[in-house]
Amino acid sequence: MRFVLLAPAVATALLLPAHAPRAEVPGTSSGTSSDELPWFTIAPKLGYATVGEGSFETEVSDGMGGKKKITIDTAARSGLRLAVDLAMGGDALGFDISPFVTFESDDADNSSTAFGAYTGLAWRQALTPGWRLHTGAGLQAAYLDADALDLGLELFARVPVGATWQVTPAIGAVVELGLGYGATGLKGKAPEKPAVCATSPDLPGCDVEAPDLEFGTGLVWDFSLGARF
Repeated sequence: MRFVLLAPAVATALLLPAHAPRAEVPGTSSGTSSDELPWFTIAPKLGYATVGEGSFETEVSDGMGGKKKITIDTAARSGLRLAVDLAMGGDALGFDISPFVTFESDDADNSSTAFGAYTGLAWRQALTPGWRLHTGAGLQAAYLDADALDLGLELFARVPVGATWQVTPAIGAVVELGLGYGATGLKGKAPEKPAVCATSPDLPGCDVEAPDLEFGTGLVWDFSLGARF
């Protein structure tokens, strides 16, 4: 009789582990691996960027009332780059937006500041526990602010390649290299006219015009380190 009464209790005890709720890793939901990348992450980065030498053609006065074409080479510019990556989509195919500012200067100490953003598709793939690779392709555009420029623009195609090491479940260390090619548009400020031009505008040197916006092409690259949250 005791055996009959104990049988249901034993059967219940044996079945409970199979239906007991699974312990979850903090910050994840049931059925989600702790190694999966959240749908949205943010990664502030500090690095170094370089815009390679370029060249463009423009027209100047030939001194006889006409114009001639000349080729102007633009010096390479490089400097400190601050960026914030906004990554969406989690693992596999996603989308990135990365606003940045670069403090550039050339060999002649001509300085400029580039304010811009990169945006494009991304692919993120976990390799081993704690390590994840990412790459992608997109466009990078920037506005150049400099004392010698009336207008400066940059437009490049860019391919980022990088890796993330998950230091803790909430923080990852990021390293990234970006390679690109595109155009820089420069428009210098018009030279100041002599004071006498105010009363005698027909004198030589008084017909100074503002230069046109000219584009030159070149290579760009950037390297940065950061933290992903």
